Amino acid sequence: MSPTKTVSCAAWIKTGDPKKVICREGKRVQPDFLVLGNRGLGLFERIFVSTVSDFCVKHAECPVITIKRRADEIPEDPADD
Repeated sequence: MSPTKTVSCAAWIKTGDPKKVICREGKRVQPDFLVLGNRGLGLFERIFVSTVSDFCVKHAECPVITIKRRADEIPEDPADD
């Protein structure tokens, strides 16, 4: 049996541009790292749509872990995303 480890987690509801709010809150809270989902946009889409996860990876003051969803989890209609 392995030892039990405790992981603390916090969540907030904020308003504003998600990219900027996440980075601002990361600076305020100073977490060990951030974990963000990734919609799995292709290169062409990412050129025209700045994704929250891409922005946070580049601008957050702490490490950022992105979790890419499986292909079967991506909705056929982008409006459903």
